[in-house]
Formats: sequence, C-alpha cells, structure tokens
Amino acid sequence: MPKLPRNLQGLFPDEYASPQTMYRATGVKRIPRRGEYYLSGAVIRAYLALTDWVTQEFWIAEPVEMMACPHCNGTGRMVNDGG
Repeated sequence: MPKLPRNLQGLFPDEYASPQTMYRATGVKRIPRRGEYYLSGAVIRAYLALTDWVTQEFWIAEPVEMMACPHCNGTGRMVNDGG
C-alpha cells in the first residue's frame, strides 16, 4: 500500500464544503469505483464517484462522523461569541 502523503493527513470537506461532513484518506490509492469518495484538487476536496473510473488513480476517502460542538451553533465550526 502506498504511503499517505503529508498533505492528505487530515480532514477534508466535500465538493460543496458542507461543514457537517468531513472526509479522510483511507490510505488506499486506486481507481475509484461508483459510489466511493475520493480526494482530488489543488485545494483538496472529497468527491463522489458517480460511475466507475477507468484511467486515473486517486486517494480513496471515507466520511468521518463529526461530533456536535456546543459552541458551533449547528455550523460545525467554532463561533466567536465575543467573550
């Protein structure tokens, strides 16, 4: 299995940058199959493969469950309350 590059050792938003869902690399690099998420882009995002790819390998991703934060007001991001 290929070693995960340093820039892929973290959590990444999906193509719509929704704060409730984040993705991480599984450590597997191969051609994505239909229904799988993969990481791509200069600004890394997770994308859903709508069909089986034929030619290009990507790092396969999986969703990460985000825990609710009492200071996030449902956004998934910390909100500065001025205090």
